[in-house]
Parts: sequence; structure tokens; C-alpha cells
Amino acid sequence: MSMLILFLICCATFSGSTGNYHNGLDIKDTITGLEEKCGTCGYQKLSSQTSETSETIQKYTSQEYESIIKEKDSQITKLQVQLASKKENIKDFKKQLEIKTVECEARLEEKSNQLADQKSIIQSLVANCSSGTQQINELQNKVKFLEIQMEALRPKAVLENNKEILTCESFENSSKIEVLQIPGIAEPFSALCDAEVAGSGWIVIQRRFDGSVNFDRIWEDYRFGFGNLNGEFFFGLEKLHQITKWKPHELYIQLKDYNNRTLYVRFEQFEIENEESDYMIKRVGNCITNATNVKILQKNIKFNTRDKINCKYFSCVGSYGWWHIASMSNLNVPKYSQLYWEEYNKAIKVKSTKMMIKPKRWLQD
Repeated sequence: MSMLILFLICCATFSGSTGNYHNGLDIKDTITGLEEKCGTCGYQKLSSQTSETSETIQKYTSQEYESIIKEKDSQITKLQVQLASKKENIKDFKKQLEIKTVECEARLEEKSNQLADQKSIIQSLVANCSSGTQQINELQNKVKFLEIQMEALRPKAVLENNKEILTCESFENSSKIEVLQIPGIAEPFSALCDAEVAGSGWIVIQRRFDGSVNFDRIWEDYRFGFGNLNGEFFFGLEKLHQITKWKPHELYIQLKDYNNRTLYVRFEQFEIENEESDYMIKRVGNCITNATNVKILQKNIKFNTRDKINCKYFSCVGSYGWWHIASMSNLNVPKYSQLYWEEYNKAIKVKSTKMMIKPKRWLQD
């Protein structure tokens, strides 16, 4: 840059002097003078200009540097602010992380405790399961035992003409109400069985013990039966006819008097005719009894009610609801207070009665 400036100055000086010198000597002298001048002033000017240029360059560079420094300072300041913000964020994050860590540790401890509890429960369940398995085995054995017992107690139905037959004998040792199915009776029916008085298998056909049921009934009532199987009742003549017609039956009568005596009469066979024959006694076998002078039932005697009298004697008026004979023994007498049993021609007041039938195990000759 300095050399260029010096060259320009010399040229300008030379151009200004060429118009006054025309010969060689003059030119030579002129050149010599110029050289001297240029040697002195040119250097001064060049030095001055160089100094100015250096100052300009120095001045310009300093401003630029200041601008750059300011810009960098600004950037540094911004970065410091951002760094401070990041530090705060990191500090907050650290606090949150510490809180989360504490919470996680608490949850972990809680889960560990729950896991321990679950483990304890599982161990208890395993133990209970083992014990339960043993109990189940014991219960299964009990069930099998009960099934065997139930099988033994199950009604032993008999097939006759491909029809199931159920009597009180089918319900071994039963002394309660059972549902029976007997040939000749279209539908199954309820009956009271008895296994306490004279062994099992008896059907109760009449019972009185407290006077709660009125026995002063018409023919239709005695035909179909009345009363309550859980209390006092009469079984019904039509069912009695069908059952005793189906196969030979025994008849058992139990009486209890007010002297706490229990009397009984057991007839080896008992059968009555149908309604057309007024339910007349068709068969009545020999009897076994602990009473004396028994007069209670007799063959070929028809049944009587107050609306259908089938006897020829005035005395049969007192035999309503019974098979009349010349006896004071009428177990269906209308009033409970008039319930008597004849013994040695004397009326013995009776407290309770029970009549029962059961298929006989031997035939009457």
C-alpha cells in the first residue's frame, strides 16, 4: 500500500514538470531534481500516509473488536442467564427427583410389605388347602357313607305289571307322612306310616286323641276320608277297599284308656267290599289281643253313617261312622267324650285310638 502511494506521487510530480523541459539535459536535471524531491517529500508523504492508514486500520479494527466483544459479551450474558435458569431447573428437577425417590421408596416399602402379607396369606392358604383337602376327603367319605345310608333308607319300590308300587313297607322304619302308590288307586296319595307301635310298614287309617276333629260325618266324608294326617283323621273307605282288595292285609287296633293302659287287637286279615256293597266287611281273621271279651268287628257287617243307615236295629243309631254290631265299641263315635271300649260288658272310656293296616305275610286258610 505504501509503495503504491509513493508511485502515484512521483508520477504526479513528473507529469506536472514535463511541460517545461524539452531537451535531454533538462530532463536529466529535472529527473535528478525530482528524485531529490521525491526522495525527501515522497518519503515524508509516504510515511505520513502510511501512519494515517495504520491509524485508520487500527481505529477500524478496534471498533470492530469492540463490537464483536460487546456482541460476545451479550451472548455470554445470555448464556449465563440461560445457565442460571438451567441450574434452577436442574435444582427443581433434583428436588422433584428427591421427592419422587422418597415416594418410590415408600411405595416400594409398601409393596414389599404387601408382598410379604400376600406371601403369608399364600402360605396360609396353602396350609388351609392342605387341611381343606384332608377335610374334603373326610367329607367325601362321609358323603359316601350317607349315600349308603340313604340307599338303605330309600323306598324299596316293587314293580307289578310294570307299575311302581310304594307302601309304608317301602319306607323302612318310617313313622311320618309318605307318598304311596297302590294298584287300584289312580294317583299317588299321602298317608301316615307307623313303625313304632308294632314294627314298620303300617299305614294308619284312623287316629283320635284330643277331639279336635268332628267324626259326626256324612257318607261322602267317610268315603273319601277327612281330618289332618298330622292330627286326628279317618283314612277313607274307598282307599281302604282298594288297598285290602289288592292283597291280604292285617289290621292292628291300639287303644289307651284313662288308667294308662294300652290295649291292642291284631286281626290276621282284614278286607272290605266296594261302595256298592256299602263297604261291608268281607274278611276279618282271627285276632291276637291283650284285652278280654273283644267285640269290635264282625264279618258281613255294612258301614253306617247318619245319612245312610245300614242296620236293622235301633241300637245302630249309636254306631254312625262304624260297622254296627251289638257292642258299645265304636272308635268313630261322633263325640270324642263318648269314645268307649267294651270289656266284660262294661264301657271303658278311651283316651286315644289308632287303627293301622299292613300287607300280611301269611294267608288266611
